[in-house]
Amino acid sequence: MLYAYAPEGVVAETRVSLPNWRVGDTPETARQLTQEEFLEHGWFPIQPAPDCDHTTHKLVPIPMDEWVVNETDVGPTYEVVALTADEVVAALGTRRASAMAEIVRHIDVITESALTAYPRAEVESWSIQKAEAEAVLAADPPTLAMAPFLVGVCEAQFGPADDATRLAQLVEKAQAVKANADAWGAMAAYVNGLRARTQLAILGAGDIAGIDAALAAGVSEGEAFRAQQEL
Repeated sequence: MLYAYAPEGVVAETRVSLPNWRVGDTPETARQLTQEEFLEHGWFPIQPAPDCDHTTHKLVPIPMDEWVVNETDVGPTYEVVALTADEVVAALGTRRASAMAEIVRHIDVITESALTAYPRAEVESWSIQKAEAEAVLAADPPTLAMAPFLVGVCEAQFGPADDATRLAQLVEKAQAVKANADAWGAMAAYVNGLRARTQLAILGAGDIAGIDAALAAGVSEGEAFRAQQEL
């Protein structure tokens, strides 16, 4: 809380805390002045800024020499003023931009758990794995030469093996990679559509309430998707 010093009914200074004034005959019996005692010495709490719908109004500071010293406090210190037409448009644009960014951040949170389950280097190799897995599964017959990266993965995972065993490992690995790629692709497609649909709704909203409603709908749908996918 802020306080004002107004011993003569006019505010002379303000501060964020009351002075450390104490009364008492000894340090052991000394105490801080009560609020009522501070009032008697000219220290008053300052009224907090009033509530304001910032989509239609703004708070304008009242000059300190115009503050009213009441019996138990000082204020008001702000005046609620209606926004001009240009300010309303600016506020709408600011909220729209923040809402557009917010849905992206929310979707990042949804997908982050899937990404952080793997080392960064492995995530960066997904496109290579996917291409090689598709080549292996489409070939008849597949060969070790067509998937050097996945062969390297099998060597690291399973250790030494003859070519026939390694080829069987490669095909099994390619099947697993394709299943994971398909699952990631489906999730990426969904959140892509959710992001685009939510942002279009935000852009189409004509007021702050509409923007907030569009964002809330997108966030709610994203949360339902995350729960369904156990992300």
